[in-house]
Amino acid sequence: MNNNILYITCLFFLMFSCGAPGSDEGEGAGKQGTKPAVLARVKDRTLILPDVANIGQQATDKADSAERVSRYIRNWVRKELMISEAESKMSFDQAEIKRKIQEYRYALMVYEFEKNYINRNLDTNVSEQEVEQYYKEHQDNFLLKQNIIRGYLVHLPDNAPKQKRFKKIFRSNKPDEVDELKEYCFSHASNYSLQDSLWINLEEALRHTPLASVPDKEALLKKNKVVEATEENGKFFLRIMEFRMSDDIAPIDRVRDQIRKIILNKRKIALISALEEQIYKRAEKNNEFEIFDIE
Repeated sequence: MNNNILYITCLFFLMFSCGAPGSDEGEGAGKQGTKPAVLARVKDRTLILPDVANIGQQATDKADSAERVSRYIRNWVRKELMISEAESKMSFDQAEIKRKIQEYRYALMVYEFEKNYINRNLDTNVSEQEVEQYYKEHQDNFLLKQNIIRGYLVHLPDNAPKQKRFKKIFRSNKPDEVDELKEYCFSHASNYSLQDSLWINLEEALRHTPLASVPDKEALLKKNKVVEATEENGKFFLRIMEFRMSDDIAPIDRVRDQIRKIILNKRKIALISALEEQIYKRAEKNNEFEIFDIE
């Protein structure tokens, strides 16, 4: 630990041992005229010990706490130097600066208040019925930008055994043969995807396959249920169970999470709007504000 961090550590813990700011003991020290330790100075601006009182409280140990405080002090110096340089090189409208600072302060306070209110009051349960209803009413918002498929993709090396049997069960929907297919691919396929409930981008699925160069992907989808293609050191198999073309409406399974987020966001907006109206009506009823006519 260098001398600077050691010095800060001593000051930091001395402050709390003598009474944190706001405590009875600390207030007593202030009444006696005790000046807080100055940690840094940039021209006529100073950073004092109480200014960093909360910086290191979440640290895991004294060294970590001191390092956080030290880092804060270094950053404070850099920012103050930049402010000083800006003031020396430019002329600022101080009234405008103060107005913007005030607006930012209000925005930050309101944001934290609204976030806390939403966390306490938002109903995060979105039913499947709500999702389906929104999907039906806003289908034009879910048009696909690419071709997608649902199906199987398997890469088999040339030396994979029982390929005739594989080709049979690859086309099967029988539960026992589907299980057999999964076991076969686990043991012999060089790469595979059998998640038939998952919609995937066709271009991405075919990117590293012999079918990537096929010019008419739409014809490929419409004319084939199973496609087999020879590749280096093996074969690629594609089984198309379902597909949607670009500009088709996306299947609900693909946009379900997106719809849930949309519904929750609408609830947040409605909550805040209702809160604003409630606060306004209460203040109006209690004569807590006036709006004056300007003649």
